[in-house]
Amino acid sequence: RPKELENLRSQGYEEIRMEMELVKLNTKQLTDLLNQLQQSKRIDIKKLEITKSKKDPTIDVQLIITTLQKKTEATDELEAE
Repeated sequence: RPKELENLRSQGYEEIRMEMELVKLNTKQLTDLLNQLQQSKRIDIKKLEITKSKKDPTIDVQLIITTLQKKTEATDELEAE
């Protein structure tokens, strides 16, 4: 997969990273979310941390995902500086 990422970067794509914290989910909500993310070929799950909520019968989730996005001219100009 790293070779594929380097190939896409050479074609003008950049990796975009997003971190999120989701609280008070039930397992069905988490399963649905993960299934949707997995169906996308352009989204990778980099980190998934699940903890049981202390008060409720729910779970809290920390999630880091990445995707590839075509670089814009503005992005290229910022990197050149």
